[in-house]
Amino acid sequence: MLLIYENKKSIQKTIQLNQKTPMDFIFIEGGTFDMGGESWNNDSSKPVHKVKLDDFWMAKYPTTQAQWKAIIQMANQKGIAHSLSDSPSRFVGNEDRPVEQVSWNDCQSFMQLSSEVLQDYHLRLPTEAQWEYAARGGIFSKGDDVYSGGNEIDTLAWYRDNSFGQTMPVGLKMPNYLGLYDMTGNVWEWCEDKYDGNYYKLCEEQNIKSGKIVENPVNRKSSTTLFVFRGGAYFLFTDSCAVRYRAAMMQSLGATTLAFVVF
Repeated sequence: MLLIYENKKSIQKTIQLNQKTPMDFIFIEGGTFDMGGESWNNDSSKPVHKVKLDDFWMAKYPTTQAQWKAIIQMANQKGIAHSLSDSPSRFVGNEDRPVEQVSWNDCQSFMQLSSEVLQDYHLRLPTEAQWEYAARGGIFSKGDDVYSGGNEIDTLAWYRDNSFGQTMPVGLKMPNYLGLYDMTGNVWEWCEDKYDGNYYKLCEEQNIKSGKIVENPVNRKSSTTLFVFRGGAYFLFTDSCAVRYRAAMMQSLGATTLAFVVF
């Protein structure tokens, strides 16, 4: 998902990339939530700790092949140089499918290119905290849902048991409480943060030491080439699709997609 920063005059905002390709964003009201939880074979999701976030906008859907190509076409028309592939997917035939062969580095290049093309808008990846807060439903969260939008994964997500071994067009399953789609399953989603298996513990220690709730955390300091991605994917079992589950990959490898915010 992508993020956008903007004032909060409406609940939804649309950037029209071309006549057929919109990029929709949902306003996410900030707040405090319990981040993390018990996760299958993944102690890095503990301990549960309080996090406070400011308002932000988040893309309604994972970035689609149509959106990716639209930005590249706009750049090409304006003579803006770039190194991005206009075929970032294994699964073709429907451009409403999400891109899924993009690295964290590709995402950074795409966002830079988007800023040059769109000018009035600047895209970036969500922080891991923003992603989890939005996946849980923000201020509308039920608190203990396993997946984004509830506990019935078949109504919410494409995963190993129902995807036929491939990605699906975005928006076919039920949205979560904020109106965000495919936060669970279909494709992994990159976050801005570097991966650290002890990061939640460090945040909890900071909360205790300062007596205050950590605000807008993002891990950029760890000495690693691993970056966080979240949400599970079409080829995985249910455990890896839980909103609390953390995963990571080298920033240069392309096997997931992006979920933007705008700023």
